[in-house]
Amino acid sequence: MKTTKLLIHIVVDARRYGFEYCRDCLWRLRFVGKITDKQLLKAFEVLHAKGF
Repeated sequence: MKTTKLLIHIVVDARRYGFEYCRDCLWRLRFVGKITDKQLLKAFEVLHAKGF
């Protein structure tokens, strides 16, 4: 799965599972090197814009 699609799924899942779950998923992806710092920050910006 492309990284962008993966990040979109995590942001969409925030509504279903809550922000803390998605934050943990994002940090895990960053830790194992699947996403970059820039992508991590962008995902948090999107979550913040969605009201989380």
